[in-house]
Amino acid sequence: MNLERASRFLICSLLLCAGVSGRAQQKAGLLLSTTSASSDMQQPFHTYWITREGASVQVVEGMRLLVPRKSVWWEIGVTELKHVNSEAGSEAVWAAPLGATHPRTHVLPVSDDDTCPDEINTYSVSWAGSDYVALHHAYESTCGAHPVAGEESFMARLDEMQHSEQRSLPQLKLSEVAGTEAFRAMELGLEVANSKPREDETPIENSEKSWVVMRSRGRYRVLGTTSVDRGKGGDIYDIPFDPPKSLVGSNDLSIGWDAILDKMPDALDAYTSPNSDMVVVVTARYLNIFDVKDRQIAARLARVPIESSAVIAAQWAIWTEADRWNETLVPLLRAAPYKTNQQASSL
Repeated sequence: MNLERASRFLICSLLLCAGVSGRAQQKAGLLLSTTSASSDMQQPFHTYWITREGASVQVVEGMRLLVPRKSVWWEIGVTELKHVNSEAGSEAVWAAPLGATHPRTHVLPVSDDDTCPDEINTYSVSWAGSDYVALHHAYESTCGAHPVAGEESFMARLDEMQHSEQRSLPQLKLSEVAGTEAFRAMELGLEVANSKPREDETPIENSEKSWVVMRSRGRYRVLGTTSVDRGKGGDIYDIPFDPPKSLVGSNDLSIGWDAILDKMPDALDAYTSPNSDMVVVVTARYLNIFDVKDRQIAARLARVPIESSAVIAAQWAIWTEADRWNETLVPLLRAAPYKTNQQASSL
């Protein structure tokens, strides 16, 4: 009899542990940030911290671009630069550990080096990871005999953005970040691009510093770019190379893109949790959170309205790490609200 009771106790204990383990596997959080066009100078960031435990999904929103870096959180922001002798305005992007003070607006003092106070330089973020960021630089100047205007896109290290102005920020070579194989893929992509018919018959020139990371259709990609000068340039071409985790983090989509389109034909992008039990599908107007069972999309757990579908950053946390992130993120995002923080609508 005692042996029977002991057996029952052991079986119940194992079932209880299995249940706890199952619940723990369902705890996950996605930190996702978007950006959109703005009528004022500063680039707006809109971040969503989406957590799921069991069938419960909660969302906290805020206007901050927060980046997890090893054991320290960083923030990326924009400072508007104004000149005392000009109405022209510029923007600088900065990155620093949480707690560093950066003003939203900075007035530039008069300097003997101000040869062109009406010059405009704006920098914006097109993608951000734990260690690297893709920046877009637009400039315009009416100084001199001929006005000039142009644009360029490039990659930079977050560490080098902490104490540097954008003008002196080193632009990273692709081989420096991803190795010689990536550079060979860049040459191949350039060869393919130049073989296709284009309005501008001038061949695209290779510049190893002119490349960016972007995300679409469930995967990260590397694109080659050319600068825009006097209305010419601005070419974009595909580099047939899967970016390493050291650059973009996880690039895995545990559900096929075709399966996602079958479920959501208007899907633009999708992110699956590292434990493959949740998928967040991005459409033009919503973040759609689905349960995943046996690598198949199951019931929709929630739908969150979004202001923009232009995702510029996405990072996952699971299990106890999701709890640690939650302790940090919730107060930070609630301190910078865009609108009333909400609980995702269950469907």
